[in-house]
Amino acid sequence: EKTAKLLLDHYANVNAIDKRGRYPHQMTHGQLRVKLLARWAKAQYDELLKQGTVRPEQVKVCFIGSPKAGKTTLAVVLTGKGTLPGEEDRTAGIDVIVVDIPEAGGRLAFYDTAGHAIFHNTHSLFFSGTCIIFAYVVDTSLKKEEILEDAVYFLAFVKSARSIEDPTPHVIFFGSRGEKGKKSKKAMCYQVIDVLKEKFGDSFEIYKDPIILDCRDESSEDIHVAKTVFAEIKGKCIAGASEVPSVCQKMRQDVLPLLRRQRNEIQAGLFMAKDDLREFVRGSVSEVLIGELFDRLLSYLEDGGEIVDLSDEVILEVQWLCSNVMAPAMSDRYFPIHAVGNANGIATIEDLGYALQQFSKVHGTPPVRRDAAIKILRHLRLCFPLKGHPNAYQFPTLIEESQREEMWQKEAHKLVYVGRRVQCESEIEIIAPAVFLLIQSMMAERQDVMVDVWKGGIKAVKITEDDDQIPIEALIEIADEKRAITAIDVVVRGPAYSEGECKKFVDELVFEVMKAKDDRSPGTAVVTSLLSYTQISKHQQHPISYLQSEVEAARSKDGVVRTRKARGAMFDHVIKLLAVGNDHIILISSKTYSEICNLLDLTIEGGQAWTQVGELLGLDRAQLHKYWMSSRRSARRMMDDWRRCLDATTPRLIEALETIDRADIVDLLKDMIA
Repeated sequence: EKTAKLLLDHYANVNAIDKRGRYPHQMTHGQLRVKLLARWAKAQYDELLKQGTVRPEQVKVCFIGSPKAGKTTLAVVLTGKGTLPGEEDRTAGIDVIVVDIPEAGGRLAFYDTAGHAIFHNTHSLFFSGTCIIFAYVVDTSLKKEEILEDAVYFLAFVKSARSIEDPTPHVIFFGSRGEKGKKSKKAMCYQVIDVLKEKFGDSFEIYKDPIILDCRDESSEDIHVAKTVFAEIKGKCIAGASEVPSVCQKMRQDVLPLLRRQRNEIQAGLFMAKDDLREFVRGSVSEVLIGELFDRLLSYLEDGGEIVDLSDEVILEVQWLCSNVMAPAMSDRYFPIHAVGNANGIATIEDLGYALQQFSKVHGTPPVRRDAAIKILRHLRLCFPLKGHPNAYQFPTLIEESQREEMWQKEAHKLVYVGRRVQCESEIEIIAPAVFLLIQSMMAERQDVMVDVWKGGIKAVKITEDDDQIPIEALIEIADEKRAITAIDVVVRGPAYSEGECKKFVDELVFEVMKAKDDRSPGTAVVTSLLSYTQISKHQQHPISYLQSEVEAARSKDGVVRTRKARGAMFDHVIKLLAVGNDHIILISSKTYSEICNLLDLTIEGGQAWTQVGELLGLDRAQLHKYWMSSRRSARRMMDDWRRCLDATTPRLIEALETIDRADIVDLLKDMIA
């Protein structure tokens, strides 16, 4: 094995075979086998590249915009498929139309996304990738300010769903209902595009000309222009895509259709475990498409809108996922949860089965098994199991109930409050709606808390081993009530002795929020800030927050953070802002604090106590000498300055006092804490 490793390190030929036709990786085991197999697969893959490469043939076109903007009508007219919608018709989720339009550059997968907010929770799943065009559609009968606000929201939404590794996406601006006053509407849309380019900079490649049209006029010259623009931008997308072996084309043309037919015949649902798909591909396409190379194949197919990679599972047809699974679980047309007026969004697996059957009858498609649907919906975080009810699930998108007053009332024994806010860095950032669904689901599945979930909020109570112990509890809420999520607040409270535990819990929850943001809204730039202690302890709604830079500036000045609201000034003491939940000594009453400082001023054997304590707390001798020279109240000056330090905690002060045997002050502190 050592000899084999040495040869491998010196680039031995991993394609060599022995007399029995065996490769090196077939004669080894363990980590060496893994390395040999990877090197062998890479060598085989390089050989496949030499035999010919292809770029994606199919490009996704995502129609985005508000309800009734004309997205579905435009998609139907462009593709020539489907029927024009009526006034009351609305898209449920996403409709996918794959069509070959020579005039538009060949194969395109049109994603007609629903404009209603409830469906935005799933849209970001389809917004990533290389080969994608965003067709923004807006009603030009609106005012310019309304169009601009709408466009900023949807572009910020798209930006939130795309990671920094994704290439700059292309955007085409469509103005619907443009049959009257076309010239003036086009001039207005040019102005909007100029503002968008200024706001978003190089985040988007917005097509230079808006296309103003009557979406229902199939013979319009503007429809021909739209197809020409699609062809132009599709060419740019494909030119920027990575090349893959020609064998990947076989997967798209032959293997995927075969798999779809087989799965439909046995009514198994158009999804497979990734491991099963990998083995199928190795047997029918190429045995070298394993590991990272298999992932490249999936990326090629997902880029073109052929599949959806859900980590452990692969959806074999996007339309099946959007229409047959997600739409029945989110649309009030099928799900009985709407009919019974269940404001909590709670449904049984039988309810979901009924919705799937109803959809199947209406559309004449094979019904999706409810166990398969639940598995996919849980993976997408569109539902989670209800604790204590094995067959019941909660669907956050269907919750209509707002926070009940009794959820978070003032309680005399809850004295410690600490709050953090995760907020967008600028006005062109939003947090994708799917983020809060993920947070709700993650919290509901934790075993160490009891959770209540409502529309836009979560209350989590820590489970304690001692029934007599007062639990700490957290409130996680969307911080604003606007169209877009721009901030999420996390507030933790508990009894007076729970400072450290509250701080730990709030840090833990902020980490969970950030993790959900990175997963579902990777393109959003956020910062964390501190919520006003004064306001959250008084249970005021929408508390103000302070950035860390504001806190640091106040710390170096007088320890007070100020801001000006509509009615007068608002301020918080830095120590209180940082301390609550951080074991800081701010909870010491002013009388006790003065008593501690006076005791530290007393001379003991070896000098004054405050100088010894100061050294143990990390203050240098020059600084201590400065206190001694400037005032007879040296201990208070030293303590006032130390309290502004991030590491100024009650346990650390007690440790320093115990080191110099000042049990009198230690007892005073411990009595206060108790």
